[in-house]
Amino acid sequence: MRLGAVGKSRWEDRFRTPTESDLLSAYPKPLSEWIEAVRTGLTELSGVRESIVWQGVPWRWTFIYRHEADSQRGLAYLIPQPEKPLLAIPLPAEVVAALQPRKLSRSIRDVIVHAPSVAGLRWATWEIQSESQVEELLSLVTARHAAIGEDANV
Repeated sequence: MRLGAVGKSRWEDRFRTPTESDLLSAYPKPLSEWIEAVRTGLTELSGVRESIVWQGVPWRWTFIYRHEADSQRGLAYLIPQPEKPLLAIPLPAEVVAALQPRKLSRSIRDVIVHAPSVAGLRWATWEIQSESQVEELLSLVTARHAAIGEDANV
């Protein structure tokens, strides 16, 4: 996918906070629809708020979805890289252990298994590629969200 210089420069410019339109307007239609489905699915979860925050290299300007009970850590991160948008979901060991592997597609399961573990979290990250993948990832975030409801430290 080729994007104009404006989309890329706004994403990379640390000193100029972009709007959501700056970050998302250059994606082609199917991809922009999947991104909007992710954003809608995440903001519809109770207690979850979206914000655009500078995360440094390589994530730069990122949409962070935080739950009001755990404002320190994001529930999910939508990284609007110009070439390929990513969705990162930090998964605590308790959530990973509670997942039912047979209910996950192999592509989702493999990313979780091979995700780097930092401070007790598996930082699973996917390139957004299809509507069915988005639906499955939102189900995963919903499981993570349910764990926050049970224990704000998860």
